Amino acid sequence: AITQMERAGGLLCDGLRSQAVAHGLAVTVSGPPQMPYMTFAGDVGLERMTAFASEAAQRGVYLHPRHNWFMSAALRDEDIADALERTDEAFAIVRRRWLS
Repeated sequence: AITQMERAGGLLCDGLRSQAVAHGLAVTVSGPPQMPYMTFAGDVGLERMTAFASEAAQRGVYLHPRHNWFMSAALRDEDIADALERTDEAFAIVRRRWLS
């Protein structure tokens, strides 16, 4: 189970980092892969993170805006790929809101 959670978390973290770069957004993804957390650079009040988490949740991906996330051993690569499709949309909205 630990190996699967590390794998799923690693895929998620790598995907989020890549998406942020593609959208011109600076993020930090911290924590062990089984309990990742992401913040936006300069987002002192977590306004961007809250918006990102809200947009992701509206698309079925639940990411807490102020606390580490917990990976499940039940997550498959396909689940992470699906989640990343949805977070890419959330990044696009955050980018438009703050960088337009």
